[in-house]
Amino acid sequence: MKFSIVIVNQLLIEILILLLVLDLSNQSEPIKLYPNLKQPLSLPEREKIKFDNFEEIKLHMKTIIGNTEKPKKNKISVIDFDLTKIDLKNVTQIVSFYNDYTKHFNKKYETKHEVEERMNIFKETIVSINEHNSDDCSHYTQGINELSDMTWPEIVKQKLGLNKENVTKKSKLPTITLYSATETPANKIPVEWDWRKYGIVTPPKKQLTCGSCWSFSSVSVLETYLMKIQISEGKFDPKNQLTLSEQNLLDCSGSFGTQGCDGGSTRMAFNYLKESKGLNTDKEYPYINKVSSSCQLNKEKLVNIEVKESQSIDSEDELVSTIYNHGPTTVSFHTTKKNFKNYKNGLFEDPKCIAKNINHYMTAVGYTADYFILKNSWGQEWGEDGYIRVSRAKVAENCGLFEQSYYPVMTNAVETDKIKDKLKKN
Repeated sequence: MKFSIVIVNQLLIEILILLLVLDLSNQSEPIKLYPNLKQPLSLPEREKIKFDNFEEIKLHMKTIIGNTEKPKKNKISVIDFDLTKIDLKNVTQIVSFYNDYTKHFNKKYETKHEVEERMNIFKETIVSINEHNSDDCSHYTQGINELSDMTWPEIVKQKLGLNKENVTKKSKLPTITLYSATETPANKIPVEWDWRKYGIVTPPKKQLTCGSCWSFSSVSVLETYLMKIQISEGKFDPKNQLTLSEQNLLDCSGSFGTQGCDGGSTRMAFNYLKESKGLNTDKEYPYINKVSSSCQLNKEKLVNIEVKESQSIDSEDELVSTIYNHGPTTVSFHTTKKNFKNYKNGLFEDPKCIAKNINHYMTAVGYTADYFILKNSWGQEWGEDGYIRVSRAKVAENCGLFEQSYYPVMTNAVETDKIKDKLKKN
């Protein structure tokens, strides 16, 4: 009899737990109230917590009891919010949403007047984004990001950084030299290629408020080139990618024409490496978002980089060949006031691009028959996780990809075809 009572009690407990869980799962998280607002902005309902079996439910209940609070559900990020649902005439709603935005990107402004100005820029950005996204002919989508409440002069100073060169391009180096990887003939190059698939492209970094795109692009190229060498020597560890120092270039390459946070070119960066013979890692020489008072290069902890020459890229075919044969390459680009900065996803095309107006450096890491894959240095919440796909339908040429783009020719460069059997997809 006692045994039966125990069983019944156990069943009752489990039924009560189940009912409690079902009740909790049907409750949405309370909307956070904002000071001085009559009504909060209603964001989309969070996803429900789902369980595969009753044991998971009981484990979940123990977690709640143990923490004495309900686990937080994933909140839809402001950068993924449907902007068409925002009524810009509703002051309460836009203030609330902008509050979420500034918290998401950790933006802090000192005066009420500046907050108002920033919010007006933010509203104008939303109008522009919604107007673009309503165009059915567009192949890409725009969205808000860290730049959405910044003025164009601020973006030019803090997020770009390509200085135009008055350099007559030198005659091309021979395709095969003693210090260059043998190139695969154009008719045997794969139709598409993406170095990210092989774990030798470091994640997009953030240049923050320094016009140092030239440094980030140069470093990104060198990282992959060196990891190719590691693969050929059987020393590559995909869990421990090689990451080099952008700050090293910022502080130490001034005598080669770079101007720190005021811009530079990747050719100048590669010329510096011909003399320095290497860089420190970013752990040894961390990025500080400004130029140091002096070069802090630690020669005892130098990552060996044997750059012999910087080679220019003058055409679409050359860019494809370089990406496959050598690896990622630096590319110049004309970023426009509205279209590029608001890019979120899709196949980017910009009729306002003018090749001669290049102002930014990125890194080409792959291609398909339809587009080039470019890695930016504005963090992973811009574009497609920090990347942009640029259409090859004359857009690449119009936006200046072949105006001031370079890759390093290295003494110990590795031919891609010779390590293809060692490349492992993630």
